[in-house]
This record gives sequence, C-alpha cells and structure tokens, in this order.
Amino acid sequence: LELTLEGLRDISPALAEYRMLTSLKLDHNFLASLACLALPNLKVLSVHHNRLTAFGDALRGVPLLLQLNAGYNRLGSLAGVEHLAQLNSLMVPHNALDDAASLQPLVAIAPSLNTLELQDNAFATLDALRPLTSLSELRTLRLSGNPALDPACHPGAPGRTLLLSTLPQVRILDGSKNIEAEQRERRSTME
Repeated sequence: LELTLEGLRDISPALAEYRMLTSLKLDHNFLASLACLALPNLKVLSVHHNRLTAFGDALRGVPLLLQLNAGYNRLGSLAGVEHLAQLNSLMVPHNALDDAASLQPLVAIAPSLNTLELQDNAFATLDALRPLTSLSELRTLRLSGNPALDPACHPGAPGRTLLLSTLPQVRILDGSKNIEAEQRERRSTME
C-alpha cells in the first residue's frame, strides 16, 4: 500500500483492517507519530520525509518488520526498534540522533541488523557510536555527514581506519569496502 504525498497528518485506525499487508509506504506526508500500527504481517515500512520525533510503542504492532526507512524526520532516539527482532535494514539518515543513548535500542536487535544508515545526524564523538560495537551482524554502515567523522567540522576527527578498528564486523562503510577485514578473512580461510 502506497500513500505518499497524500498530506496525511495521522494514520487512520482503518489500516488495522489490512492485517495481511506486507509493505506500507507513507513517505512525504506530515505524520508526527505512528500510532495505530497493528499490522502483524508487515515486512517493509517506509515513513521518510515526515515529522516523526519518536516511534513510541507503534512498532510493537509490526513484529515481522524486516526493513524500516525513517529518514528525513526529527527522531532524537531509536526507542521502539527493540521490538523488531527480525529487522535487518534500518535507514534513519537526516534525523536528530546524537548520542549513545539514542542508539542503545539497537543492541536488542543485534542478531538481525545487518544494514544501518545514520548519515547526516549529529554524532560528535566516537563514544556516541559505542552501541554499534554490539551489532555483531552489522555489515553495511553509512555514517558520512556526522561531525565525529568530518575533519572540516571537527579538527582531529577519527579516521576511517580508527572507526573500522572499532567496528571490525563492518564490510562496507559509506559505500567503500573494508579492505582490512577482507584481508583478515582471506588469511583466516587460508590458514
């Protein structure tokens, strides 16, 4: 079901009648919350370009969700994603995420999450990204546009090598391969 560019300000409770729905796109609307999501078979949810500040308990109603795109909102925390035990792809670029507490809910879904987009948020230090070290299955990560990684905005910003040494499980960072990890894996396989 695609309801993009519809000027929606809230989600109709009538959506609950579509219990077999597997994909829902509510992009480019005026949604400030996701109340009333009760879609037990939903696998893909896209709500980018809205006005969301928090997920609240809305994600409890979508336990089978595999992919969530909530980019270009006003999210200050990822609280609520801990209810998504099967989530493997989370896209939250261009939000207001800025500290370790905002990322802490990701630890609960560490066994399933393999793609994470956090570009253009407000992470100022590597310590703010600490919860990412718990994501053992994380393979693709996007972090560009955060002050912690931008030498122009933050002199002395940690380099790519330092970040990847902190997150050795990541294979692709901002679109570029982690060559060091590939070499380690090859050596390990050869041995």
